[in-house]
Formats: sequence, C-alpha cells, structure tokens
Amino acid sequence: MLVALKEEKPANLVALNRRIKSDLESFKTVMQENGYFGASFTHNLEPEKSGQKVTIKIDKGALYKIDAFDVEWLNQDKPEIKALALLEIPLGKTALPDILLNTEQQIFNALMQNGYYAPVSKAKELRVQHETQTVAVYLSIAAGPKAVFGETDITGLTTLDGAFVRRRIAWEQGAVFDIEEIAKTRNKLNRSGVISGVDIKYGALTNDGALPVSLDINESKHKSIGAGIAYSTAQEVVGNMFWEHRNLLGGAERFRVKLEGGTKSYGLSANLNKPDLWGDEDLSWQNALLFKGEELEAFNKETASYSTLLNYKYSATSAFSGGLTFEQSLIEEKGEADEDFTMISAPLTFRYDETDNVLDPREGVRLNASVTPYHVLNKQNSFVVSTTEASHYLPLGENFVWANRARAAFINGQSLQDIPADKRLYAGGGGSVRGYGHQLVGPLDNENDPTGGRMALEVGTEGRVKITDEIELVGFIEGGRVSEDIEFSGNDDFLWGVGSGVRYHTPIGPLRFDLAVPLEKRDADDEFQFYISIGQAF
Repeated sequence: MLVALKEEKPANLVALNRRIKSDLESFKTVMQENGYFGASFTHNLEPEKSGQKVTIKIDKGALYKIDAFDVEWLNQDKPEIKALALLEIPLGKTALPDILLNTEQQIFNALMQNGYYAPVSKAKELRVQHETQTVAVYLSIAAGPKAVFGETDITGLTTLDGAFVRRRIAWEQGAVFDIEEIAKTRNKLNRSGVISGVDIKYGALTNDGALPVSLDINESKHKSIGAGIAYSTAQEVVGNMFWEHRNLLGGAERFRVKLEGGTKSYGLSANLNKPDLWGDEDLSWQNALLFKGEELEAFNKETASYSTLLNYKYSATSAFSGGLTFEQSLIEEKGEADEDFTMISAPLTFRYDETDNVLDPREGVRLNASVTPYHVLNKQNSFVVSTTEASHYLPLGENFVWANRARAAFINGQSLQDIPADKRLYAGGGGSVRGYGHQLVGPLDNENDPTGGRMALEVGTEGRVKITDEIELVGFIEGGRVSEDIEFSGNDDFLWGVGSGVRYHTPIGPLRFDLAVPLEKRDADDEFQFYISIGQAF
C-alpha cells in the first residue's frame, strides 16, 4: 500500500501506520511462502519536507525445515494402497509451498489411481516451532468411497461411429477406478483428428460400487482445404493444394486429394487411410494413387502408381508397415531414349520415434529402416533397396538444441545401368546435403548431370538457438557421398556444405529459411543454395 498509494498522502500518522501494518503482513506472508517463518520486520519514520520517509528492514532468518507430515483420514482408516506406503515424505526438506503441494498431490494421485475417485482435502494446518526452526504439517483428507468403472455412456456423436470412440476407452467395465485411464482416454480421443473435445463426467455411485461414466463428444470439422508452397534454388518453386475429409465413412477414414505443381514438376494424388482395421486400434490400411511428372537434373520422369500398405503401431514410439506398390514409369535420361518400366515392389519399414514434436523436434531419437525388393516386370530383373536413417536431438539449456542426423542406403542385385534412374540413390538438396543442388552430390556425367549410385551416405549436425519465442537461429554442416558401387574406400569424394538459417515459429510449425554454400565447389555447383519451407530440415 505504501507504494500503490504513494501519490495519496495519508491524513495523519495513524493512517500511515495502518498502511505500514498492512504491508508488513504482506511481507510476512511472502517470507513464509518461501520458507522463512521466523522473519522479523522493523520500520522507521523520518520527517521530510514532503512528508514521512518510511524505512522497512527485514531480517529473513533461517529457512525452516519440515519435521512432521501427518494425514488424518476422516471417517475411515488409512486406505491400504501400496503407493501411499511408498510415498516419500519430505522430512528434512525446506517448508516451501511447492514441496507441500507436490506431496499433497501425490497423495491424491495415489488415491485416484486406486479406486478413490473423489477425495477431498478438508483442512491443512502448519504448526511452526520457532525454537527448532521447524514446521509440522497436518492434513485432513476424506478419501470417499472406493469404486469400479461402471457403464460408459457416449453422447454428442453426429457422424462418427460410436465403436471408434469405444475402442479408445482405456478401461474395462468392472475394473478398479483409475484416473490415469481417464487421462489416457481423453488423450486418445483428442489426438484422433476427428474429435475437438470430450467432457467426461461421473454419475451416481451404484449400490455395488460401480461408477457410471459419460463421455460427451464434440466432433471437429471433418472437411478442410489447404495450400502450401516451398522454394529452393535447385528445384525452384513448388506449390500444392489439397482437399481432405477426415471421416469419410463414419470410422475416421482420412481421404485426401492433392494437386501440386511447380516450374519443374506436377502431380495429382489421392490417399485413403482406414484406421482400426478389423477392429484393431493399432492397425490401419493405407491406399494411395499417384500421377506425377518431374524434370530433374538426373532424368525426366512420368509415372503412375498404386500402393497399398498395412501399418501396425507396436508401441507409443515404434511402428511397422508393409505392402505392395505397382508402378508404371516413362523415364528419359539425358542423351538417351525414353524407357518404359513396369514394376512391382514390396516395401517393409520400421519406424521408431520418441521425439517431442513432429515438425520441431527438440529432444529424443528417430530411426527409420526400410527394405524394398523391386521386380521390373518388362525387364525381368530384380534388385533390393535398403535404407537406414537416424536423427538425434539434444537440448542444452532452455534455448539451445543440438541436432544430428545420418543416412546410409544401398542397392543390391543389379549393376547401376540396369537399375531405373528414379530408383538409384542420390544426395544433395534441402532434405539431404544443403549447399549442393538437388541430387548433385555424387557422380556426374559429361554434362554435369547426376547419374546416381548404389550406395549413399549422409551426415549432418545443426545447432538451433532461440533468441525469442518466435525467432530461432541455426548453423549447420552436412556432408554426403554417392558411389556407383558398394564400396567404402572408392574414389568418390565426400562433399561438405555449410550454412545458417532462421526459423520463425508459427502455430503450425516453424517456417524455415536456410542459406548454404558448398565447401568443395565443382563446376556443376552454384555459389550458394537458398531454401524456404515449413518444418525443420530434419
């Protein structure tokens, strides 16, 4: 009050002393909230021409420790819960509010994870012993009745199938109530892509101890349209538009049609993803139809393909996928006649991802490993492409992330000339080795066009530092090598690029601006490469 009412002078000394007393009580509360229960305060008044000068001195004293923490269980004995017996009581720790509240919350969590769905804190008392500079904590808690999950009622659905929701309910009817199962269910539903919110309420406890639960579902909008654009020095401008329906048949089927085009490419694709295949929440079926044309440094290509894949989510961090792809391509390599390829392939993939964000990972590890056998029907030859890619993200402090990635890919079964140009291995570009043009790391022909290889290796490291909530600066160095044959000691150079960039963080992900230069510049390489896109480089 002394500061807030500084411009409003008190009428007399009595009024001034009332303000001082009020402030001293506030100071005392603040000191106690920080563990200084023995803090003392003195004040002094000195007359001045403009009024009274108030000086307040604070002796904070010692930090008080917790020497007792007792719970009184109202109207019942202490619940026989293992988590309560193992609860770490903060004896000897500083009597800070965070420590006291955390211990109280752990008690409530233990109750609500073991059948007690509505515990209530009736009273809390802190008994301060100034002689020993300690605090004794006494809680009075009513645990309430113990319950099992009863019937679950689902309301609010308009077009979404109720079975889709029920498959995401984490508890079984008759199981002991556990608040963690409630949280898991809410999280699954909110992350489904078709539900914007869920209100979970409990009904009246039945005579046999069953707790009815109701889920009031708020479906999200199922249809959307969108557009995007990316730019790089090598591939120039690429734009896309899409239309999507996220609940096509009532079971959260996701159907997307996408049209893309740029100065060197065009395409039309349709994708249908069916979740919960055969009633299994972890199994989905993905189908894709693609028509695409590209003009690249290595080749020109027109292709039509259909793929069908089964995706199995093994755990929260790992998944497997496998299926078949049918492809018809017309490929023109520079200086050679057009060539038709009719192919069938069977991609098998393992994915592991424990990172914290898809577009902006700041902690964790990612691993993708795939093996894809190909058979060229009209050439009667076969080959196998295997690829492993890993990345690691390490936060160093609150604002710095050290990111690293590596990729190794190999083709076995045929010589380079017998492998379709679009299935050969390449490196270079915005998602590969920045500083070099798209696919330009590796062997080049007489016209400085890439010929691809049977082995590709890439490594990269990047430092990311946030200077504000929205602005992030990055610096990176990346290298790669592509070889016509599988050999680690050949004559092909390992080419390095270095650069820096800026990220502008938006609600949909970081907007990326990168500038990179080649460290081993060849005649085919530009002085620099510039990239714009959404999401981190890796």
